[in-house]
Amino acid sequence: MLLKPALNLRACPFTQRSFTNAEPADLYIIDEPLANLDPESRDTAINLILGKTNGKTLVLVMHGSEEYHTLFAA
Repeated sequence: MLLKPALNLRACPFTQRSFTNAEPADLYIIDEPLANLDPESRDTAINLILGKTNGKTLVLVMHGSEEYHTLFAA
């Protein structure tokens, strides 16, 4: 099942389309998905990532973005 976001990632539409069109998987490795996004788009991106990877293994590399750290296991 492919997911389509309700909001558009204005700052990075190519990345948004690539991720939502990705084949379903048990493991996702994503490097710097929030880089160069404005604050509203960052929230949209993290919600899209969490929705797509729910119940799956997610390796997410982020530098900074401390406001999102509580969403993940330590």
